Amino acid sequence: MDSPITITGNAGKQAELRFTPEGKAVTSVSVATYSSGTKANNNQVSVWVRVSFWGDVAEQANSITKGQKLTIRGRLLPVRLWEKDGKTQANIEMIGDSFEVVQRQDTPF
Repeated sequence: MDSPITITGNAGKQAELRFTPEGKAVTSVSVATYSSGTKANNNQVSVWVRVSFWGDVAEQANSITKGQKLTIRGRLLPVRLWEKDGKTQANIEMIGDSFEVVQRQDTPF
């Protein structure tokens, strides 16, 4: 599956840079995105997306810090589903091709 996608959300933690045995850089970060709705009405739902950056972009993405608001462009990977405690769980993952840090405005997220 090679579906282009753009997400905007907040980094959940400091990005983690590592290298494959072949020496390729890969950086991982989890990003919380939010559905439409407001926190005040409890209608807003956060969705966590795991993002992996490779190569030169991975080295740049290593500067991502917890709480930064980001816009990420990339490709969606197949969603994995499993059962845990009787509830369906899902992982949403993407390969990030590019990213930018978004200037914060007066928003709750």
